[in-house]
Amino acid sequence: FKAERVADGEAGRRKNHLVRLTDPHGGVTLFGIDQRTYAIRRMAFMTPRGWHERHYDDFVRLKNPDWLQARSVTLLYNGVKVNTVFWKTTKVNARIDPALFSPPPSP
Repeated sequence: FKAERVADGEAGRRKNHLVRLTDPHGGVTLFGIDQRTYAIRRMAFMTPRGWHERHYDDFVRLKNPDWLQARSVTLLYNGVKVNTVFWKTTKVNARIDPALFSPPPSP
C-alpha cells in the first residue's frame, strides 16, 4: 500500500486532511480525516457505477468498547447524491446471524 497526503478538503462543512491510499493492484481510495477530531468524514473510490463518495456525519462516542460511530452517511456517485442512510442504534461486536449473508432464494 502507498499512502500520500494530498490537498486538504471539506466534508460536512468540516476541514479535512486528505489521504490517498493506493492498494497493490492500483486501486485508489481517498480518506477525508477531520482536522479537529480525526474522525473519518469522507471516503471515495472507483466502482463499476463510477466515482463513489461516502460523507459521514452525526458522530457519537460509544462505551465498552470505546468506539466513534457515525449515525449518518450520504452516498454520492459521480458527484450526485443518491441517498442518505441514518443509524438509530449501533452495537459493537454484536453477533450477526449468518443467514443475513445468504443470497435470496431463486424465483
